[in-house]
Amino acid sequence: MVKDSRGLGERIALARSLSGMTQRALGIDLGSLSPDDVGDMERGDRPVTASELARLAVTFGRSPDWFLMESPPAIVSHRGGAEAQGGLEVELETIARDVEFLVDLGRLVVPEKRRVLLPTPRTHEDALRAAAHVRAEVGCTSGPIRDLTALADDLDLFVFSLEAPENTEAAYVSVSSCGVAVVNGSLEPGRRRFNVAHEIGHHVFDDEYEVHWTQSGERPATEKFIDAFAIALMVPPAELRTVWADFSERVGDRDAAVVLSSHYRVSMSAFVAHLMTLRLIPGSRQQALAQARPTKDDFNRQLSTRDFAPYMLLQHDDLAPVTLSPRYVQAVRAAHRNGEIATSRAQELLRGAHAAAELTDVGEPVDALWSDVPW
Repeated sequence: MVKDSRGLGERIALARSLSGMTQRALGIDLGSLSPDDVGDMERGDRPVTASELARLAVTFGRSPDWFLMESPPAIVSHRGGAEAQGGLEVELETIARDVEFLVDLGRLVVPEKRRVLLPTPRTHEDALRAAAHVRAEVGCTSGPIRDLTALADDLDLFVFSLEAPENTEAAYVSVSSCGVAVVNGSLEPGRRRFNVAHEIGHHVFDDEYEVHWTQSGERPATEKFIDAFAIALMVPPAELRTVWADFSERVGDRDAAVVLSSHYRVSMSAFVAHLMTLRLIPGSRQQALAQARPTKDDFNRQLSTRDFAPYMLLQHDDLAPVTLSPRYVQAVRAAHRNGEIATSRAQELLRGAHAAAELTDVGEPVDALWSDVPW
């Protein structure tokens, strides 16, 4: 639905506030408007012309749709009608509308009802069972999940990793029988992956809207259980018990933790906390192990010893910004290929991650992507 003049004015005021621009500066940019004119525009008391809207889009680096279209219902209801405060909230809202646009266009096909919906965990055991259930549903019952965005796609959750302020970790919203998650790509790879797994939890537990701020205070019990779901999704508990017993005996706790956390692509702190929760290490070892980091010597040793086999110490930069949902990318490319959106709009939807020349490629049909998803 298109915003009315008041809603449009509120969106202009938000864009100006986020950019740090004064009403006087914006008035000059729009063509010698006075600060009072800009104030009237922001209150909805002065109409916005088409040329002014186009200029606003250029000035603030946003599409005209961002100013004109209503936010997804889940976002509006959870904010009580208030606008986003910035950072990931604004990105989440923008991407959610872009996803809805592609769904309405028929290029991003989602089921009428989500394939995996689970009750919110009330205990740690509930969380572990839910993680095992999700892995079974997507056919990935063991081993590391190398591509979390592909797994999320199969659950109708579209994941995006973008640069964001350090005070936000991730955000999630439910839209059009699917979900959208945006994670802070500025964080280190292990945290980015953990945040995606956490947002998968919000998705399968049928939450509508969630913004995860970086904080040091006590977290709600439900969030702790979703954390337990996230780490169990990435590192299956039953599997870990087996490999830890064998591997730690051969190479010791420190080397086992360094290599296995790398193998499963999780941060050392999250991996060690998982070990403690599963009672695989005593509490007295948690701090020392959590602070262990791979060294150059670790990489050299694994090339000359069989102690590490079959696991390898890997360096990865998963979900580095800009990372976009594969299904979303294919939907944009298909819409562009069929002349439904212009090249400039396609590049905007792809957050500049694909050059114009790449968009001319025929590529693979969207439906063909889901015949065999390699995890």
